[in-house]
Amino acid sequence: MEPEGGGAVGMASVRGTQIKQSVAALDWLGPGAKAEVLSRLSPDTLSQIEAAVRVQWLPHALAVELCHRVREVSGEEAVRGWSRASVTSALNGSLYGPFVNGIVTVFGLSPVAAWKILPKAYLAAFRDCGELQVLGVEAGSAEMAFHDLPPEGRDRDWLVSVAGGFEAIFDLCRVEGRVDLELRELRPDPRFHATWRTSR
Repeated sequence: MEPEGGGAVGMASVRGTQIKQSVAALDWLGPGAKAEVLSRLSPDTLSQIEAAVRVQWLPHALAVELCHRVREVSGEEAVRGWSRASVTSALNGSLYGPFVNGIVTVFGLSPVAAWKILPKAYLAAFRDCGELQVLGVEAGSAEMAFHDLPPEGRDRDWLVSVAGGFEAIFDLCRVEGRVDLELRELRPDPRFHATWRTSR
């Protein structure tokens, strides 16, 4: 039996809307790099993404492969920037728009408030792919951690893309900031450290 939107129960999955937006955001890399990334994706990956409807759940491995190809072509910082551009473009769409509107209505537009929506927004885009927890937020900084990630969720390229996606909050709130990824061999749960300051 498949849940609503398709996809096997218990399989790490990404929402069709999210991965289609990620492919569209390859424009951020420039036409040459975009073409190279697409040429390196397996035909099966491309066909699954192209054929998917937006509410459908697709294997998370497709998102990981996409991150690998971006890093191979343009480097790790490009993975971060591309993902940030992708999520920033999606903030007013059907996937993240309701969360943004809710947080702005209740708390106003600030990074301190915006981090609170991350766990629910993450669940809208990813399923059976760990739990995101906000460990602490204060003026100018925040810390998040993943728990119970499946093996493919521990992929560095994908986690860097997650850090970049989190940085879309800075674009939304018009502040300058960065989210750094912390991976330690003896700590199974990746952590993210966000810092920001108001633009002048």
